[in-house]
Amino acid sequence: MGDFFGEWLECKMNTKKTGLPFAAISYKNLEKREKDLFSNPAIASALYLDPRFFTLLTPAASNLAKKFLEKT
Repeated sequence: MGDFFGEWLECKMNTKKTGLPFAAISYKNLEKREKDLFSNPAIASALYLDPRFFTLLTPAASNLAKKFLEKT
């Protein structure tokens, strides 16, 4: 999951850099989808355990991940 998220972030940054109108729309949709991804407890837990991306989690996503891992 960590590798996927790394590619996701790279895609997001490159999309934003282009500055084209369609890229701006795509970037907004990537941002929206990212929020949905972080709200998934399995994905949040995988990123919580990955030291490369742990700091990018919001406090809510971190709490969600902790609770999910405790239950598991």
